[in-house]
Amino acid sequence: MEEGEEEAAEDKLSDENIPDECFCPITQEIMEDPVIAQDSHSYERSAIQRWFDVGKRVSPMTGKRLLSTELIANYTMRSLIQDIKAQVPVLTRHKLDIRNIEAAIKLREEEIEEKLIQKGHLVEKESQERLSLEEKLQQKEIELQQHKRKLEEKTAQLHIMEKRIGLLKEQVNSFIERDKQMRTTMQECILQMQQYMVQPGPPVSSSSSSVSAFQQKVKEGVLEGNHNNKAEQDYPAVSEQKLRYFLDSKRLKGKVLDEQEAIKHCKEGATIGHMYAQYVLGNKYRSGRQGLKRNYAKAKRWYEKAAEQGYAEAQYKLGAMYDNGEGVTIDFIEAKKCYEKAACQGVAVAQARLASLYYYGRGVQLNRAEAERLCLQIREKIAIDAQKGDADCQLSLGWMYYHGCGIRRNYSRAMAWYLKSANQGCAAAQNNLGVMYAYDWFGAIKKDYTKAREWYQKAAEQGYAHAQSNLGGLYYSGQGVEKDDRKACEWYQKAAEQGYAHAQYSLGIMYRNGFGVGKDNIKAIEWFRKAAEKGYEDAQIILNSVVIHFSS
Repeated sequence: MEEGEEEAAEDKLSDENIPDECFCPITQEIMEDPVIAQDSHSYERSAIQRWFDVGKRVSPMTGKRLLSTELIANYTMRSLIQDIKAQVPVLTRHKLDIRNIEAAIKLREEEIEEKLIQKGHLVEKESQERLSLEEKLQQKEIELQQHKRKLEEKTAQLHIMEKRIGLLKEQVNSFIERDKQMRTTMQECILQMQQYMVQPGPPVSSSSSSVSAFQQKVKEGVLEGNHNNKAEQDYPAVSEQKLRYFLDSKRLKGKVLDEQEAIKHCKEGATIGHMYAQYVLGNKYRSGRQGLKRNYAKAKRWYEKAAEQGYAEAQYKLGAMYDNGEGVTIDFIEAKKCYEKAACQGVAVAQARLASLYYYGRGVQLNRAEAERLCLQIREKIAIDAQKGDADCQLSLGWMYYHGCGIRRNYSRAMAWYLKSANQGCAAAQNNLGVMYAYDWFGAIKKDYTKAREWYQKAAEQGYAHAQSNLGGLYYSGQGVEKDDRKACEWYQKAAEQGYAHAQYSLGIMYRNGFGVGKDNIKAIEWFRKAAEKGYEDAQIILNSVVIHFSS
């Protein structure tokens, strides 16, 4: 076809349209090898084959799923396209060029759009990273402020300790002076006693210089056991010497004394103000295992008398009574005061118990670092005394191993030291053993609710509030015992009356729901209030909900 004929043909067919079905729906180009797919539409064979090769199994035209990828050659369409190409070769070429350009433009637009999306993601990621860095910076600033506050607290504590050390120095000097006076008085007493008791000779008159009228009163009063006479009030050092003789002879000379006789002389010494006798008598009343029936009120009274005179061990024991709720309402603030006084005089176990208050935040602000510091100072002394058989030190050493405070955590060793202390009748150690049996701490001991109940029972019968509450929990849950809400209430009641916050809360739950007792919302609120006043959060939440309910 000549140039003029091509132009004529192009002009002739410019108003005509190539049928749309001649173009492949995928490539938008005139098909060379048309085939029919399962959706009954025609496609360029190579285009639809690529469509299937990339894993697509839906129709390009309808979007519906294709059950087969089988293709059938469309000879009719191929013949039509060949006829059109034969008639309009130039127009076909132009049309193809235009469609190829349009396809290239569309592809380029898609690439640009994809790059813009990627860039948007990068910008968003950078923005998130910037926000994260800002948050971390703010967190670091908060931590810095916290460290500054802690430093200020430590500085304040240091000043307090300096003042306390000054006071202690004054007390030590005072004690040294008193000790000198007491030693002088004791020596005079011993000389007078020896003069009377050792030197033989005939009786002499009251006017004789060898035996004074005062010595005669001592003979009649102290040596015969009458401790209410004027002679002992005038000269208490005689009874003090006598008490020391009986106690030391039992410990050092191996003599077996009658327990009642020892108690008698303890009472005599305690009555005239001998602080060691007061401390010993307090121990006997507290333990109830040394010839006297347990009486926490009397134990507390004698500990207080000895503590007022500065006797460190009595200060520690008095703190333990407030800490455990033995015959008194649990008072961690008062326990802390007593522990501090004893710890300042070098009682290591008192410092260990003080560390436990800081560890749990009882009576003081929770401060694990301070607890760690206190335990590090006395762990060697505690270990030595524990090896010697001191039950309180064995308990404290077990506690340190249990919590990893001042020493590496070791549940097996904690268990061993608790057992040693518990076998000596220490209620706190018995309770802690029960806790370990109840909770199976990381395989240190096999869980055994029956043994847990046995140890809780031993401690609870000694009046230990924590164990009473734990025993109530076993009866409530039916673990290790037959479920019994009434007994659970009884043990919760005992612990709650001693001021143990968890038991007070639990007793409130029992009254609110009528478990083991008659349902009584007034009593429930009363026990919730007592627990809330001690900072027990669950009780505070319940009380707040009650207030909101009534206000609405």
